[in-house]
Parts: sequence; C-alpha cells; structure tokens
Amino acid sequence: MNFVSKICHSNYKRLCFFLVTLGPGLIVMLADTDFGSIIVAAQSGAVWGYRLLALQIILIPILYIAQELTLRLGLVTKLGHGQLIKKHFGNFWAWFSVLTLIVCCFGALISELSGIAGVGLLFNIPTWLSLLITIGFLIVLVWTRCYNSVERVAIAIGAFELIYFYVAFKAQPSGKEMWQGLTTLPLYSSNFLKVLQ
Repeated sequence: MNFVSKICHSNYKRLCFFLVTLGPGLIVMLADTDFGSIIVAAQSGAVWGYRLLALQIILIPILYIAQELTLRLGLVTKLGHGQLIKKHFGNFWAWFSVLTLIVCCFGALISELSGIAGVGLLFNIPTWLSLLITIGFLIVLVWTRCYNSVERVAIAIGAFELIYFYVAFKAQPSGKEMWQGLTTLPLYSSNFLKVLQ
C-alpha cells in the first residue's frame, strides 16, 4: 500500500507541475490570436486558401521552440523580459527593449480596441460603451497586481477560441483541396512571398 501511495503522490506532483507550466504556455500561445492577426489570417486565407497550409505546418516547430524557450526561461530564472536583459546586458539595453515592447503593446492595444468596437457595433452597442467597459475591465485587472488573476482571465477568454474547431468542422474541408494546397505553393507570386515574410 505504501508503494502505491508513493506512485500516486509522484504522479500527482507531475500533474501539478504540468498544470503550473501549462498556464503560462497557453498565454504565450494566445499572443498570436489578437484581433489584427485574425483579420490578416482571414484575408490571407480568402486569397490563398489551402496553399497556406504548408506554411502553418512548417511554423509549428518554430513556434513551439520559441514558446518552449520563453516558458523555460521564465520558470528557471524567475525573471521577466526586462529583468533578464538588465542582468546580462545592462540598463541601456533593458530600457531600449522595454520601450520597443511598449510601442508594440500600444499598437496591439489599439488593434484590440478597434476590434472590440467593431464587434460591439455588430450587436448595436455604441463604440464608447464597449470601449468604456473594456478599459474599465483592464484597469481593474491591472489594479489587482496579481499575475495569477490575469492569467486565469486570459485563459478563460482564450477558451472561446475553441470555437475555431467547430467552425472548421462545419466548413467540411475537402481532403482533395487540402492536398492540392499542400503540394502547390505559388512561390512565383510576389504577393505570396510577402505573406511568407
């Protein structure tokens, strides 16, 4: 009985560690599914169809490695992006990196707020009201100063993205068309090469 309880305890610890690392990993994954990315992906898909499928398959290991490295770096060092750069490269590069990150985040925030305003208008919600609710929610979330609450809210919101599986299933993709898209890449097209960049 003692041996069985040790195995159960060991498996429980592994499961807990997996769940602890899963949360930040999911947050990193959700970073590429903002409003701007979804619009660009929809437009590209409308133009190129299944010919983008091969690129998605090629990107899987690249994105996995980037996310894995980010996750491991944070877990092992217990330091954030700016702190790590400051520790190894000094104050100047840390501030330079953080300032560029702020500019990128500001652009992403504008994109997100534009998307929320657009979705609000679809449901006849005035732009000012949908933006007021969103900004108020973000202020309250930041005010908590708790990463765990931010992470939980982000995962809950990200769970809505499971709808893509339903949409893909309802679209009933043709296996023949998917295979043709995988095997025919229009590398001669300058517009397609721009998408690759």
